[in-house]
Amino acid sequence: MNKKYRFLFRRKIALLGFLFITALIFTAIAAPFLARVSPLTLDPANKLIPPGGVALLGTDNFGRDVASRAIYGARTSLVGGFGVVVLSTGLGVLTGAVAGYFRRLEPFLMRIIDVMMAFPPLLLALVLVSIFGRGMVNVIIAVGATYLTRTARVVYALTLKIRTEPYIEAATAGGVKPFAIVLRHILPNMLSPIIVQSTFTFAFSLLDLAALDFLGLGIPPAIPSWGNMLSEGRMYLTRAPWLLLCPGACIVLTVLSFNLAGDALRDRLDPQLRRNIEGV
Repeated sequence: MNKKYRFLFRRKIALLGFLFITALIFTAIAAPFLARVSPLTLDPANKLIPPGGVALLGTDNFGRDVASRAIYGARTSLVGGFGVVVLSTGLGVLTGAVAGYFRRLEPFLMRIIDVMMAFPPLLLALVLVSIFGRGMVNVIIAVGATYLTRTARVVYALTLKIRTEPYIEAATAGGVKPFAIVLRHILPNMLSPIIVQSTFTFAFSLLDLAALDFLGLGIPPAIPSWGNMLSEGRMYLTRAPWLLLCPGACIVLTVLSFNLAGDALRDRLDPQLRRNIEGV
């Protein structure tokens, strides 16, 4: 077995997390083939049917197939989470690296980050969504802006440490331009922490995206998403509990899987932790 992947089989629970993420990605890609019917198909004659029989996971109050909506909800969640990760990581890395290397900009940039971190992520996202309006793009921007602060802090701290290394001083003395030093020497040496931070950002942003949908401030209700399914099913908690159990389980398992994957990657990519785990 390849030594690179041996660590997964030493942590069975992390392996389950990676397998679930793989299955989730496959489900999102193959949604049109896996879904029994369209998630938008209305069938009032078969509304609130329990799981089994006509519908594997039952139907909702409009007669829509819950399983189909959950499958397409996986696609919506992955697209939203991936968009948040790309936005927050890109802006966070840029802000943290510039603030850490160009010390004249540090007071201005990092004080903005401090102010943003003073607000809970969901509260700040609610404010931004109220300003930008509903819609997938606006929600991604709102949630991504709240999570760029964490990435910026991590990159800022690493930049302060790396910029004092001898090879950075040698590059500076050799006349290499500052932006070239940041791109060629500093950022490549912090790639591992950024990857790990991205997995946690995806997990927590998924919760915020679902919360915004649940509150009616996310994507339109007609678009299948796990948050919208929870919002619509809360009125039928006692009569049709499967309307909440299905999307709730999807959210919990996805967040848990990405957290497990992040922990495994951190243990693998951090040299000190890897030596402790492998007993080197």
